Amino acid sequence: MQISSNGQRVTANTYTLDGVSVDSLSNGGSAVITPNQESVQEIIVTSASFNAEQGRNSGAQVQVISKGGTNNYHGSGLIKFNDQGLNAFNKFYGPTTGTLPTITCESGTFTIVASHCPTRNDQKYRDFGGSLGGRILKDKLFFFFSYEGLRQSNTVTKRDVKLETPAFEKYVIQANPNSLAAKIFSTSGIAPRISTTTKEVDCCSLITNPSDPNFHQLEQWYQPGVGIGQAVGNGPDGTTDWGIYDLRVPNSSSGDQFNGRVDYNKGLNQLFFSSYFVRLSNLSGDNRPIEDLTLAPNNYVTTVGWTRIINSAMVNEARFNFTRFAFNQLQPSGLTDYGIPQIRLFDFDAGGLGDPGTIMGIGAAGTTPGKLAENTFAFKDTVNWIRGNQAFKFGVDITREQNNDNAVSNARIISSEVY
Repeated sequence: MQISSNGQRVTANTYTLDGVSVDSLSNGGSAVITPNQESVQEIIVTSASFNAEQGRNSGAQVQVISKGGTNNYHGSGLIKFNDQGLNAFNKFYGPTTGTLPTITCESGTFTIVASHCPTRNDQKYRDFGGSLGGRILKDKLFFFFSYEGLRQSNTVTKRDVKLETPAFEKYVIQANPNSLAAKIFSTSGIAPRISTTTKEVDCCSLITNPSDPNFHQLEQWYQPGVGIGQAVGNGPDGTTDWGIYDLRVPNSSSGDQFNGRVDYNKGLNQLFFSSYFVRLSNLSGDNRPIEDLTLAPNNYVTTVGWTRIINSAMVNEARFNFTRFAFNQLQPSGLTDYGIPQIRLFDFDAGGLGDPGTIMGIGAAGTTPGKLAENTFAFKDTVNWIRGNQAFKFGVDITREQNNDNAVSNARIISSEVY
């Protein structure tokens, strides 16, 4: 969750973990790693009166310190559960004007006379985790481990979506099997996720209410041309072309975060090694399976720290870390198809409906698809010195960034019409 602090943009925020930055290289205001709650010892948020050590950013300065082991063994656990069966239905069944059809809902569980099936939050949510820490050698060597997992899935209902009918898809494939449109309609995953059919028509107008300003008599639609009151085609052919549908679109998220830390004390020296690794798989569904977008990055951060007590008035703290965000969307995933360009289905919207048409396919963007790899190396050394009633702090902060992103999607084609 991004935050706005001190009147600044979210890109002005910065995040440190165990004293070293974990800021995202390309997404300002976000962190490569968000530590799970079982691994956090302390959080410090500064939004004003920054010192020299915090002078790089002007927004929120979020400092997180991870947990370490102690001489005593200790652990913790958490679980959060939500399920569709625990939720009630929304009692809105859509508009009640005109003749209402009998429709089947919830995969045949019941039927009602209404415009739409009732909906409910069908989210399945599982959040679970735990931690364990303790000593390996008393007063010398300690360990700490934590884990958090997330499993989440739900469907979103999209109402009154205008699409080509399944019958029209079959007609195109049969009538002109060598056409580009037939090849697209033959692609796996092209069929829309239709849950309820509200209306289907045999070319061309979906507006049947005479009082609607966009209503036209049938013969008006079949005058050749592309102007108002005209249409491309020769009128009804016995095959429904356009329809209005409700769709049920899936979304899911599955993630695991592992954290381990080892601390070692020897005389005036304190050393630690800490690592976080995140494995994530998110699915953002769309009208058609070929349009589903996945996010499956592997993020991790490794930190090494050394604290040296020089004398009773001086302490030196050195930190080094390596963070990485990597995601290869070029790898096949489900039925997602980046080979089909984004197409505007003009042919199914006879001019005058006041509708620009329906988009098919995934739009071109830097990550649809893209192969991303972002590395950050950071070193920080700080000397704290107390002299009399004065306190001094000196330090150096060095960061090296590598942006190896390959945004190949910018070369994809965007098409307006297909024949």
